[in-house]
Amino acid sequence: MIHGKVSGSFPVPDEETALQVVSNPDTLINCIPGATRINDKEFRVQAKVTMIVVTLTGVLTNFKVEGRQVLSEITVRGPGISATVLSNLKVHDGSLVYDVEYRGDVSQLLEKIARREVERVSNEIIECTRRKVTS
Repeated sequence: MIHGKVSGSFPVPDEETALQVVSNPDTLINCIPGATRINDKEFRVQAKVTMIVVTLTGVLTNFKVEGRQVLSEITVRGPGISATVLSNLKVHDGSLVYDVEYRGDVSQLLEKIARREVERVSNEIIECTRRKVTS
């Protein structure tokens, strides 16, 4: 079992633009490193785990905009892994505040690698979102 959280915030030059960008589910999926779209809600990712490349399938199972807050849920499945990633983004006081929580089942052998990889990908998605919001 893996679980963890990535949280933080960054300033945004224009709150309305930031809200418009993060309110679009395409922003989220397009910011997943290496993701290839299958349809509106599904994607595939080729992930390198040590020296092995595995194909993971992801589904955007929930995406909801509530005022200045965006909630999303992604499930990811692949050989030896089943995970859920919950995101909560808020545009507030000139900043985008994010909380990303992940949890899932992985084989014990992959646990440390999976945790590190999920955190790396989460940070890449946040950085991609930051670029889109601030450009």
